[in-house]
Amino acid sequence: MKTALMKCFRDPILIGLLLVIVSMIGCSRANQTIYPPDMVGSIESTAESAVIEVNGDISSQTEIVTSALTPAPSGESIETTITEEEVLADLIEFDRVYQNFGIKKITDIVDPADGESRLYIATQDGIIYTVDSNQTDSQTDIFLDLREMVSTQYNEEGLLGIAFDPGFGTTREFYVYYIAPSPRRSVIARYVDHGYGLDADESSSEILLEIPQPFGNHNGGKLMFGPEGFLYIAVGDGGGANDPNGHAQNLETLLGSILRIDVQGDRDDAMYDIPHTNPFYNSANYRSEIWAYGLRNPWGFDFDIASGTLWAADVGQELWEEVNKVVPGGNYGWNKLEGFGCLSDTTACDIGTVLPTWTYGREQGCSIIGGVVYTGTSVPGLKGMYLFGDHCMGTIWAIKDGVGFLFVAELGQVSGNITAFGSDELGQVYVGTREGDIYRLSAIQ
Repeated sequence: MKTALMKCFRDPILIGLLLVIVSMIGCSRANQTIYPPDMVGSIESTAESAVIEVNGDISSQTEIVTSALTPAPSGESIETTITEEEVLADLIEFDRVYQNFGIKKITDIVDPADGESRLYIATQDGIIYTVDSNQTDSQTDIFLDLREMVSTQYNEEGLLGIAFDPGFGTTREFYVYYIAPSPRRSVIARYVDHGYGLDADESSSEILLEIPQPFGNHNGGKLMFGPEGFLYIAVGDGGGANDPNGHAQNLETLLGSILRIDVQGDRDDAMYDIPHTNPFYNSANYRSEIWAYGLRNPWGFDFDIASGTLWAADVGQELWEEVNKVVPGGNYGWNKLEGFGCLSDTTACDIGTVLPTWTYGREQGCSIIGGVVYTGTSVPGLKGMYLFGDHCMGTIWAIKDGVGFLFVAELGQVSGNITAFGSDELGQVYVGTREGDIYRLSAIQ
C-alpha cells in the first residue's frame, strides 16, 4: 500500500501526510464514548464529511485538504482523500529564536496575557525565568527560584507547571506545580509578584493542595485556567509500571486525573472551592475535585475556546501515545486500556471508557508532549488545531476534528527533546526542549 501511495506523489511531505492519514485510519475510530453511569449525560454526534481549507495569506493559491472519515455502521472509518496541492507543512517552519540561555529542562512556557511582552519559562530544577518576547537576543531574568523546595531526585520530578491568574495585571497572583521531597508529594501553591513581572515574592507562598506521590514518576504537572476562570490541574497516576496501586481508576484519590478547582472564590474557610458543575460535586464517595480520570501521565493540555474542547496528551507505557478530548466525568481507561487496546486481561476492559481521539505507536515516537491550540493569524489553516509533539523524535503534529471527520497533519521536526509548548498573546506558538532551546512557529514568507 505504501508503495502505491509513493508512486502517486513525488513530494515527500505529501507522502508523509498520506502515511499519517493511513495510520490514522488504523488507529482512530468513530466517536465511541461511554460516560460513567448516572454521573454525566451522554453526547451524541452526527457523521458528516468535512473540508479543511488552507488558504491565501501565505500562498497565492487556495489549497484544499480533505480528510473525510465517514463512520460505517461497523464503526470503521471508510474514506480518506487529499489533494495534490500544498499542505500545512509547506507553509510553516520552526525557528530557533532562543538558545544559549544557559537553562535546561524547560517544562512550561507561559504568557500571562497582561499586555506586557514577557514570556515566563519554567524549568525542571525549580527556576522560573522571564524573557522579553520582542527581543530574540535578550537575556533571561530570574522571576522565582524554588530550588530549595523542589525535588529533582527522579527524572520526572521538579517544577512542572505555572499558571497566571486571568487578572494577573491587577491581582499579581500566579500558581505553580512542583514535586516536593520528604515526603514526596505534588504541591500546588499560589505566589504573588510584587516586582511588576520581574521579581516574584518567594515568601508569599500559600499551599493550596498537596497530593502524596508513591513513586518518582508520572506526576503530570500542567495547570491552566479554563475559559470559565477555574484552575485545571493534570496529575499522573503516581508512577510505577502499569499503575500497580490502581490509582487512575480509583475516584477516591486525585492521582491519574485532571482536576478542576475554584481558587478565586471565598477563601475564608478553605484554600479553594469546588465548582458546583464538577461531575462529582458533593459526592459522598468520590473526590469532587476530579474533572476526568483514568489517565496515566497527562502532559500538556489546552482549550479550544471556539468549540469548548479541552485537548490533552497522555503519555503511554509500552505501545501507544494518546491524544484525548477531555469531557467532564470521562474515564480514559488507564490502567485497563492503553490506546484502543486492553492492557492485559481482555475480560476486564469494558469499564465505560472515553476512547482516544488519536494514537501513535513506537515507530513514530516514545513520549507525547502536549500541546496548545493555535490561535494565531499567520497560518490560517492551523486555526483551532491542537499542536503536540514527541519527546524522542522531535516531530510536531496538528490535529482537528469535527462532526464525522478527523484531520491529523505532521508539521515538521525540531532538534532536541521536546518538553513543552506555549503560546503568547498574539497566538504565536513556542516549543521548548530539554536542551534549553526554544523554537517559534513561523509562516514561510
